[in-house]
Amino acid sequence: MNSIESRLNVLRILFTTSLLILIGATWMLWLPHAAIFPQVPVARSLSLPPNIDIVCLAVILASLFAALVTSVRKSKTGFRCATVGCVVAFASSIAIDQQRFQPWVYHLVLGLLVAATGNSRRSFVCLRILVCGIYLHSALSKLDVAFLDQHGRYILSGFFQSIGLHLEDWLAPRDPRWLSRRWVIGVMPVAELLVALGLCWSQTRKFAVVLAITTHMFLMLALGPWGLGHEIGVLIWNAVFIVQAILLFWPSTRVSESAQTEQSPWSHSQIAAAIVVATVSLAPFARPMGWIDPWPSWALYSPRSHELRITISERDRDGIDERNRRFVSEPDFSGRCSVRIDRWSLTQLSVPVYPSERIEVAAALWLRQQGAESVQLHAKSDPASVILVDGNSPTFALLVDGFRLNVVPR
Repeated sequence: MNSIESRLNVLRILFTTSLLILIGATWMLWLPHAAIFPQVPVARSLSLPPNIDIVCLAVILASLFAALVTSVRKSKTGFRCATVGCVVAFASSIAIDQQRFQPWVYHLVLGLLVAATGNSRRSFVCLRILVCGIYLHSALSKLDVAFLDQHGRYILSGFFQSIGLHLEDWLAPRDPRWLSRRWVIGVMPVAELLVALGLCWSQTRKFAVVLAITTHMFLMLALGPWGLGHEIGVLIWNAVFIVQAILLFWPSTRVSESAQTEQSPWSHSQIAAAIVVATVSLAPFARPMGWIDPWPSWALYSPRSHELRITISERDRDGIDERNRRFVSEPDFSGRCSVRIDRWSLTQLSVPVYPSERIEVAAALWLRQQGAESVQLHAKSDPASVILVDGNSPTFALLVDGFRLNVVPR
Protein backbone atom coordinates (compact mmCIF):
# COMPACT_ATOMS: atom_id res chain seq x y z
CA MET A 1 0.00 0.00 0.00
CA ASN A 2 2.87 2.36 -0.78
CA SER A 3 1.71 3.67 -4.16
CA ILE A 4 -0.09 7.00 -4.33
CA GLU A 5 -3.25 5.42 -5.77
CA SER A 6 -3.42 2.83 -2.97
CA ARG A 7 -2.99 5.45 -0.27
CA LEU A 8 -5.48 7.77 -1.95
CA ASN A 9 -8.09 5.02 -2.09
CA VAL A 10 -7.63 4.30 1.62
CA LEU A 11 -8.11 8.02 2.25
CA ARG A 12 -11.37 7.95 0.28
CA ILE A 13 -12.60 5.09 2.47
CA LEU A 14 -11.37 6.91 5.60
CA PHE A 15 -13.18 10.17 4.76
CA THR A 16 -16.41 8.40 3.78
CA THR A 17 -16.50 6.09 6.80
CA SER A 18 -15.64 8.92 9.19
CA LEU A 19 -18.47 11.08 7.85
CA LEU A 20 -20.96 8.24 8.27
CA ILE A 21 -19.82 7.60 11.85
CA LEU A 22 -19.82 11.29 12.77
CA ILE A 23 -23.29 11.85 11.31
CA GLY A 24 -24.46 8.89 13.38
CA ALA A 25 -22.88 10.40 16.50
CA THR A 26 -24.57 13.78 15.84
CA TRP A 27 -27.81 12.49 14.30
CA MET A 28 -30.06 15.11 15.93
CA LEU A 29 -28.13 17.91 14.18
CA TRP A 30 -29.18 16.59 10.76
CA LEU A 31 -32.87 16.17 11.55
CA PRO A 32 -35.42 18.98 12.02
CA HIS A 33 -34.74 20.34 15.52
CA ALA A 34 -36.28 23.83 15.56
CA ALA A 35 -38.22 22.90 18.72
CA ILE A 36 -35.08 22.36 20.81
CA PHE A 37 -32.44 24.62 19.19
CA PRO A 38 -32.70 27.43 16.63
CA GLN A 39 -32.14 26.49 13.00
CA VAL A 40 -30.71 29.47 11.11
CA PRO A 41 -30.61 29.36 7.29
CA VAL A 42 -27.99 31.41 5.43
CA ALA A 43 -30.79 33.48 3.87
CA ARG A 44 -34.28 34.21 5.18
CA SER A 45 -35.78 32.89 1.92
CA LEU A 46 -34.42 29.42 2.82
CA SER A 47 -36.74 28.97 5.80
CA LEU A 48 -38.06 25.76 4.28
CA PRO A 49 -40.36 23.05 5.71
CA PRO A 50 -38.80 20.41 8.01
CA ASN A 51 -39.21 17.70 5.36
CA ILE A 52 -36.33 19.27 3.42
CA ASP A 53 -33.93 18.43 6.27
CA ILE A 54 -34.92 14.77 6.01
CA VAL A 55 -34.52 14.76 2.21
CA CYS A 56 -31.02 16.29 2.52
CA LEU A 57 -30.02 13.71 5.14
CA ALA A 58 -31.32 10.85 2.99
CA VAL A 59 -29.30 12.06 -0.02
CA ILE A 60 -26.20 12.55 2.14
CA LEU A 61 -26.39 9.00 3.52
CA ALA A 62 -27.14 7.46 0.13
CA SER A 63 -24.24 9.36 -1.48
CA LEU A 64 -21.81 8.40 1.29
CA PHE A 65 -22.75 4.72 1.09
CA ALA A 66 -22.35 4.87 -2.69
CA ALA A 67 -18.96 6.57 -2.28
CA LEU A 68 -17.87 3.88 0.18
CA VAL A 69 -18.92 1.02 -2.10
CA THR A 70 -17.28 2.57 -5.17
CA SER A 71 -14.09 3.20 -3.17
CA VAL A 72 -13.90 -0.43 -2.10
CA ARG A 73 -14.51 -1.52 -5.70
CA LYS A 74 -12.00 1.10 -6.91
CA SER A 75 -14.46 2.64 -9.35
CA LYS A 76 -13.23 6.20 -9.93
CA THR A 77 -16.22 7.25 -12.03
CA GLY A 78 -18.71 5.90 -9.50
CA PHE A 79 -16.87 7.57 -6.64
CA ARG A 80 -16.81 10.88 -8.52
CA CYS A 81 -20.58 10.79 -9.11
CA ALA A 82 -21.28 9.85 -5.48
CA THR A 83 -19.02 12.66 -4.27
CA VAL A 84 -20.87 15.25 -6.36
CA GLY A 85 -24.17 14.13 -4.82
CA CYS A 86 -22.63 14.21 -1.36
CA VAL A 87 -21.23 17.75 -1.77
CA VAL A 88 -24.53 19.11 -3.14
CA ALA A 89 -26.54 17.48 -0.33
CA PHE A 90 -24.20 18.75 2.41
CA ALA A 91 -24.24 22.26 0.93
CA SER A 92 -28.04 22.22 0.81
CA SER A 93 -28.31 20.98 4.39
CA ILE A 94 -25.91 23.65 5.65
CA ALA A 95 -27.75 26.34 3.67
CA ILE A 96 -30.89 25.71 5.73
CA ASP A 97 -29.03 25.42 9.05
CA GLN A 98 -25.71 27.19 9.64
CA GLN A 99 -25.06 25.10 12.76
CA ARG A 100 -24.32 22.13 10.48
CA PHE A 101 -21.16 23.80 9.18
CA GLN A 102 -18.99 21.88 11.64
CA PRO A 103 -15.22 21.90 11.04
CA TRP A 104 -15.11 18.12 10.56
CA VAL A 105 -17.79 18.39 7.86
CA TYR A 106 -15.75 21.10 6.12
CA HIS A 107 -12.52 19.09 6.31
CA LEU A 108 -13.88 15.67 5.29
CA VAL A 109 -16.16 16.89 2.48
CA LEU A 110 -13.26 18.92 1.05
CA GLY A 111 -11.11 15.78 1.32
CA LEU A 112 -13.70 13.75 -0.61
CA LEU A 113 -13.97 16.44 -3.27
CA VAL A 114 -10.21 16.61 -3.84
CA ALA A 115 -9.83 12.81 -3.78
CA ALA A 116 -12.49 12.51 -6.50
CA THR A 117 -10.41 14.23 -9.20
CA GLY A 118 -8.89 11.99 -11.87
CA ASN A 119 -5.12 12.44 -11.42
CA SER A 120 -3.88 10.60 -8.31
CA ARG A 121 -0.64 12.56 -7.91
CA ARG A 122 -2.35 15.94 -8.15
CA SER A 123 -5.11 14.89 -5.77
CA PHE A 124 -2.44 13.70 -3.33
CA VAL A 125 -0.55 17.01 -3.53
CA CYS A 126 -3.76 19.04 -3.10
CA LEU A 127 -4.69 17.01 -0.01
CA ARG A 128 -1.22 17.65 1.43
CA ILE A 129 -1.62 21.40 0.87
CA LEU A 130 -5.08 21.32 2.47
CA VAL A 131 -3.81 19.52 5.58
CA CYS A 132 -0.74 21.77 5.94
CA GLY A 133 -3.07 24.78 5.73
CA ILE A 134 -5.29 23.40 8.49
CA TYR A 135 -2.32 22.98 10.84
CA LEU A 136 -0.90 26.39 9.91
CA HIS A 137 -4.08 28.39 10.47
CA SER A 138 -5.03 26.45 13.58
CA ALA A 139 -1.61 27.30 15.04
CA LEU A 140 -1.78 30.98 14.08
CA SER A 141 -5.24 31.36 15.65
CA LYS A 142 -3.82 30.14 18.97
CA LEU A 143 -0.91 32.63 19.05
CA ASP A 144 -3.03 34.91 21.18
CA VAL A 145 -2.86 35.92 24.84
CA ALA A 146 -6.58 35.18 25.18
CA PHE A 147 -5.98 31.56 24.10
CA LEU A 148 -3.14 31.20 26.59
CA ASP A 149 -5.37 32.41 29.42
CA GLN A 150 -8.70 30.81 28.43
CA HIS A 151 -9.08 27.87 26.03
CA GLY A 152 -5.45 26.77 26.34
CA ARG A 153 -5.72 26.63 30.11
CA TYR A 154 -8.96 24.67 29.77
CA ILE A 155 -7.38 22.09 27.42
CA LEU A 156 -4.30 21.73 29.62
CA SER A 157 -6.50 21.14 32.68
CA GLY A 158 -8.20 18.29 30.80
CA PHE A 159 -4.84 16.72 29.95
CA PHE A 160 -3.65 16.88 33.57
CA GLN A 161 -6.95 15.38 34.68
CA SER A 162 -6.57 12.49 32.21
CA ILE A 163 -3.15 11.50 33.58
CA GLY A 164 -4.13 11.97 37.22
CA LEU A 165 -2.27 15.20 37.98
CA HIS A 166 -4.00 17.72 40.23
CA LEU A 167 -2.62 21.18 39.48
CA GLU A 168 -5.75 23.27 40.03
CA ASP A 169 -3.85 25.99 41.91
CA TRP A 170 -1.27 26.40 39.15
CA LEU A 171 -4.06 26.57 36.54
CA ALA A 172 -6.11 29.11 38.53
CA PRO A 173 -6.49 32.43 36.60
CA ARG A 174 -5.04 34.52 39.41
CA ASP A 175 -2.14 32.23 40.31
CA PRO A 176 1.13 34.25 40.50
CA ARG A 177 2.85 31.63 38.34
CA TRP A 178 0.76 32.67 35.32
CA LEU A 179 3.85 33.36 33.20
CA SER A 180 5.17 29.80 33.49
CA ARG A 181 1.68 28.51 32.69
CA ARG A 182 1.59 30.61 29.53
CA TRP A 183 4.91 29.17 28.40
CA VAL A 184 3.62 25.60 28.84
CA ILE A 185 0.34 26.33 27.03
CA GLY A 186 2.30 28.07 24.28
CA VAL A 187 3.79 24.69 23.35
CA MET A 188 0.42 23.77 21.75
CA PRO A 189 0.40 26.33 18.91
CA VAL A 190 4.18 26.05 18.46
CA ALA A 191 3.84 22.26 18.00
CA GLU A 192 1.09 22.77 15.40
CA LEU A 193 3.21 25.34 13.60
CA LEU A 194 6.18 22.93 13.52
CA VAL A 195 3.89 20.23 12.12
CA ALA A 196 2.63 22.57 9.37
CA LEU A 197 6.15 23.61 8.38
CA GLY A 198 7.72 20.18 8.84
CA LEU A 199 5.21 18.48 6.54
CA CYS A 200 6.23 20.79 3.69
CA TRP A 201 9.74 19.32 3.28
CA SER A 202 10.63 15.68 2.69
CA GLN A 203 13.64 15.89 5.02
CA THR A 204 11.48 16.78 8.05
CA ARG A 205 8.29 14.83 7.28
CA LYS A 206 8.99 11.87 9.57
CA PHE A 207 9.54 14.20 12.51
CA ALA A 208 6.43 16.22 11.61
CA VAL A 209 4.23 13.10 11.33
CA VAL A 210 5.40 11.85 14.74
CA LEU A 211 4.78 15.31 16.22
CA ALA A 212 1.31 15.45 14.60
CA ILE A 213 0.41 12.05 16.08
CA THR A 214 1.65 13.19 19.50
CA THR A 215 -0.39 16.41 19.26
CA HIS A 216 -3.60 14.58 18.41
CA MET A 217 -3.07 11.97 21.12
CA PHE A 218 -2.59 14.84 23.59
CA LEU A 219 -5.91 16.36 22.45
CA MET A 220 -7.67 13.00 22.67
CA LEU A 221 -6.50 12.62 26.26
CA ALA A 222 -7.42 16.20 27.16
CA LEU A 223 -10.84 16.29 25.50
CA GLY A 224 -11.87 12.64 25.78
CA PRO A 225 -13.68 10.78 28.58
CA TRP A 226 -10.51 10.66 30.67
CA GLY A 227 -10.25 14.45 30.65
CA LEU A 228 -12.92 17.02 29.84
CA GLY A 229 -15.45 14.46 28.60
CA HIS A 230 -16.27 16.08 25.25
CA GLU A 231 -18.47 14.37 22.68
CA ILE A 232 -17.13 11.29 20.87
CA GLY A 233 -16.94 13.25 17.61
CA VAL A 234 -13.83 15.04 18.90
CA LEU A 235 -12.02 11.72 19.40
CA ILE A 236 -13.06 10.39 15.98
CA TRP A 237 -11.92 13.53 14.17
CA ASN A 238 -8.52 13.51 15.92
CA ALA A 239 -8.13 9.82 15.04
CA VAL A 240 -8.83 10.71 11.39
CA PHE A 241 -6.01 13.28 11.50
CA ILE A 242 -3.59 10.64 12.81
CA VAL A 243 -4.38 8.14 10.03
CA GLN A 244 -4.45 10.94 7.45
CA ALA A 245 -0.98 12.18 8.46
CA ILE A 246 0.50 8.70 8.06
CA LEU A 247 -1.13 8.07 4.67
CA LEU A 248 -0.33 11.48 3.20
CA PHE A 249 3.10 12.22 4.59
CA TRP A 250 4.95 9.13 5.85
CA PRO A 251 7.83 8.73 3.37
CA SER A 252 7.75 5.94 0.80
CA THR A 253 10.09 5.29 -2.13
CA ARG A 254 7.25 4.16 -4.40
CA VAL A 255 5.24 7.28 -3.61
CA SER A 256 8.21 9.49 -4.50
CA GLU A 257 8.86 7.61 -7.75
CA SER A 258 5.24 7.73 -8.92
CA ALA A 259 5.05 11.42 -8.04
CA GLN A 260 7.90 12.08 -10.47
CA THR A 261 6.74 9.86 -13.34
CA GLU A 262 2.96 10.42 -13.52
CA GLN A 263 2.24 13.22 -16.00
CA SER A 264 -0.97 14.09 -17.84
CA PRO A 265 -2.85 17.22 -18.96
CA TRP A 266 -4.89 19.06 -16.34
CA SER A 267 -8.61 18.26 -16.53
CA HIS A 268 -11.36 20.74 -15.58
CA SER A 269 -12.07 18.86 -12.34
CA GLN A 270 -8.39 18.94 -11.34
CA ILE A 271 -8.17 22.69 -12.01
CA ALA A 272 -11.35 23.23 -9.99
CA ALA A 273 -9.97 21.15 -7.08
CA ALA A 274 -6.69 23.11 -7.12
CA ILE A 275 -8.60 26.43 -7.06
CA VAL A 276 -10.77 25.21 -4.16
CA VAL A 277 -7.74 24.12 -2.12
CA ALA A 278 -5.90 27.39 -2.84
CA THR A 279 -8.97 29.41 -1.80
CA VAL A 280 -9.52 27.37 1.36
CA SER A 281 -5.82 27.70 2.28
CA LEU A 282 -5.59 31.47 1.67
CA ALA A 283 -9.04 32.65 2.86
CA PRO A 284 -8.24 32.28 6.60
CA PHE A 285 -5.77 35.17 6.33
CA ALA A 286 -8.84 37.42 5.99
CA ARG A 287 -10.19 36.43 9.42
CA PRO A 288 -8.56 39.36 11.30
CA MET A 289 -10.53 41.73 9.03
CA GLY A 290 -13.77 39.96 9.95
CA TRP A 291 -14.37 38.67 6.42
CA ILE A 292 -14.55 34.99 7.40
CA ASP A 293 -15.84 33.11 10.44
CA PRO A 294 -13.50 31.24 12.84
CA TRP A 295 -14.30 27.68 11.74
CA PRO A 296 -13.82 28.17 7.96
CA SER A 297 -10.46 29.72 8.91
CA TRP A 298 -9.58 26.68 11.09
CA ALA A 299 -9.61 28.77 14.30
CA LEU A 300 -11.00 25.80 16.22
CA TYR A 301 -10.49 27.24 19.69
CA SER A 302 -10.81 30.91 18.89
CA PRO A 303 -11.00 32.93 22.13
CA ARG A 304 -12.81 35.77 20.36
CA SER A 305 -15.69 33.77 18.90
CA HIS A 306 -18.44 34.61 21.37
CA GLU A 307 -18.66 38.32 22.09
CA LEU A 308 -22.31 38.45 23.19
CA ARG A 309 -24.14 37.11 26.23
CA ILE A 310 -27.88 36.36 26.34
CA THR A 311 -29.95 37.00 29.46
CA ILE A 312 -33.63 36.73 30.34
CA SER A 313 -35.69 37.49 33.43
CA GLU A 314 -36.43 34.87 36.09
CA ARG A 315 -40.11 34.96 35.14
CA ASP A 316 -39.34 34.15 31.49
CA ARG A 317 -36.93 31.43 32.60
CA ASP A 318 -39.74 29.64 34.40
CA GLY A 319 -41.89 29.85 31.28
CA ILE A 320 -39.37 28.21 28.93
CA ASP A 321 -39.91 24.64 27.77
CA GLU A 322 -38.55 22.22 30.36
CA ARG A 323 -36.17 20.67 27.81
CA ASN A 324 -34.30 23.98 27.50
CA ARG A 325 -34.76 25.50 30.95
CA ARG A 326 -31.72 23.61 32.29
CA PHE A 327 -29.46 25.69 30.04
CA VAL A 328 -30.49 28.92 31.76
CA SER A 329 -28.69 29.85 34.97
CA GLU A 330 -30.20 30.94 38.25
CA PRO A 331 -30.78 34.71 38.50
CA ASP A 332 -27.81 36.88 39.48
CA PHE A 333 -27.89 39.88 41.83
CA SER A 334 -29.71 41.92 39.16
CA GLY A 335 -32.38 39.27 38.64
CA ARG A 336 -31.12 38.33 35.17
CA CYS A 337 -30.51 34.69 34.08
CA SER A 338 -27.73 33.85 31.61
CA VAL A 339 -28.39 31.47 28.71
CA ARG A 340 -25.58 28.92 28.23
CA ILE A 341 -25.80 28.56 24.46
CA ASP A 342 -22.61 26.44 24.32
CA ARG A 343 -23.95 23.83 26.75
CA TRP A 344 -27.36 24.05 25.07
CA SER A 345 -25.90 23.05 21.68
CA LEU A 346 -23.63 20.31 23.06
CA THR A 347 -26.44 18.66 25.00
CA GLN A 348 -29.21 18.89 22.43
CA LEU A 349 -27.22 18.39 19.21
CA SER A 350 -23.95 16.75 20.39
CA VAL A 351 -21.88 19.47 18.67
CA PRO A 352 -20.38 22.77 19.80
CA VAL A 353 -22.30 25.91 18.87
CA TYR A 354 -21.18 27.60 15.65
CA PRO A 355 -18.80 30.36 16.83
CA SER A 356 -20.43 33.49 15.46
CA GLU A 357 -22.40 36.37 16.93
CA ARG A 358 -25.04 35.57 14.29
CA ILE A 359 -26.00 32.39 16.12
CA GLU A 360 -26.17 34.20 19.46
CA VAL A 361 -28.48 36.83 17.99
CA ALA A 362 -30.54 34.06 16.39
CA ALA A 363 -30.80 32.25 19.73
CA ALA A 364 -32.04 35.46 21.35
CA LEU A 365 -34.65 35.87 18.61
CA TRP A 366 -35.68 32.22 19.03
CA LEU A 367 -36.17 32.72 22.78
CA ARG A 368 -38.33 35.74 22.09
CA GLN A 369 -40.39 33.69 19.63
CA GLN A 370 -40.90 31.18 22.46
CA GLY A 371 -42.42 33.93 24.61
CA ALA A 372 -39.37 35.24 26.53
CA GLU A 373 -40.09 38.95 26.01
CA SER A 374 -37.35 40.09 28.40
CA VAL A 375 -34.46 38.75 26.24
CA GLN A 376 -31.42 41.01 26.21
CA LEU A 377 -27.99 40.85 24.61
CA HIS A 378 -24.88 42.08 26.44
CA ALA A 379 -21.40 42.67 25.05
CA LYS A 380 -18.96 40.57 27.10
CA SER A 381 -16.40 43.34 26.85
CA ASP A 382 -18.90 45.70 28.50
CA PRO A 383 -21.32 43.80 30.80
CA ALA A 384 -23.25 47.01 31.50
CA SER A 385 -24.24 47.36 27.84
CA VAL A 386 -27.77 46.20 26.97
CA ILE A 387 -29.35 45.54 23.57
CA LEU A 388 -33.07 44.83 23.69
CA VAL A 389 -34.09 41.95 21.41
CA ASP A 390 -37.01 43.80 19.93
CA GLY A 391 -37.90 44.47 16.30
CA ASN A 392 -38.77 48.04 17.25
CA SER A 393 -35.36 48.70 18.83
CA PRO A 394 -33.14 50.71 16.42
CA THR A 395 -29.99 49.36 18.12
CA PHE A 396 -31.10 45.78 17.58
CA ALA A 397 -32.13 46.48 13.98
CA LEU A 398 -28.69 47.97 13.35
CA LEU A 399 -27.06 44.88 14.86
CA VAL A 400 -29.10 42.50 12.67
CA ASP A 401 -28.45 44.53 9.51
CA GLY A 402 -24.71 44.40 10.19
CA PHE A 403 -24.49 40.68 9.40
CA ARG A 404 -23.86 39.45 5.88
CA LEU A 405 -25.85 36.26 6.48
CA ASN A 406 -29.30 35.75 7.93
CA VAL A 407 -29.87 35.65 11.70
CA VAL A 408 -33.63 34.97 11.79
CA PRO A 409 -34.36 31.33 12.81
CA ARG A 410 -36.74 29.09 10.90
